[in-house]
Amino acid sequence: MRLAFFLTLTLAATLAAPNANLFLEDTTQDDYHISNIRANYLEAYVICKKSGYTLAMERTEQETKIIEALIESQNVEITYFYLGGYNEATNFGKQWFWFDINEEINYDHWYSAIYKSSDCLLRTPLNSTYAALTLAATLAAPNANWFLEDVTQDDYHISNVTASYMEAYFTCRQHGFMLAVERTEEETKIIEALIESQEAVNNYFYLGGFNEITQFGTQWFWIDINLGINYNHWYSDAFKTSSCLERSPMNSTYGGKWTSGSCTPKYYFICQKAVTSTQIL
Repeated sequence: MRLAFFLTLTLAATLAAPNANLFLEDTTQDDYHISNIRANYLEAYVICKKSGYTLAMERTEQETKIIEALIESQNVEITYFYLGGYNEATNFGKQWFWFDINEEINYDHWYSAIYKSSDCLLRTPLNSTYAALTLAATLAAPNANWFLEDVTQDDYHISNVTASYMEAYFTCRQHGFMLAVERTEEETKIIEALIESQEAVNNYFYLGGFNEITQFGTQWFWIDINLGINYNHWYSDAFKTSSCLERSPMNSTYGGKWTSGSCTPKYYFICQKAVTSTQIL
């Protein structure tokens, strides 16, 4: 997956400042912040989300001027940047929208139509041939047919296709759900009953766990509710070193325990009705 720098945008004035180690100093301009590290699209999205921000949007000529002035002020005109645009597959074809506000992209700042065929929006270097927007990080298209019928159990849904972690994450979000969390023995029982009911005990599943890199090392957390993972369902500590949480097959040597991987293998996944970190278990 392609790596690029990224731009963030403040959605509310009361949000906490982003992690200073991830952003260039003195780059705040109309609530925009520019990263000083490169990341893939999912990593950029997670970093912004964890810092209380969203990947930046570019919806008008005025916003284009603000973003380009920020880029020029930091002398990073040769750099690619991720913005918050995502190309969603619908029953009527693909449609570009700003992911965090679920708003269709109507402003036209594309270099040309041929660069609209991939999935994640990438802002090209200001001093390049393109000097506009193009795309990277091709993903499989989420679709309503990705979910088995009649498998709802306590607001959980199981996919009938495999996907990378990033594809699974955005598919759940686009259908009004989140990748499932497993925080207690009771939630383990619910998830395992769902898997058994669909005779899917041979399958790996993605859940919503993500291993964040911090200045103090790595930390596992549930990506959509921004809570650290305290419940221990790991097969062993040796399986906690990668980035994305995988639920092993129930009938395997691992017995349905958690492992982790690079986020790129395609597995089935479990979506769940969105909950918040303040909801009591």
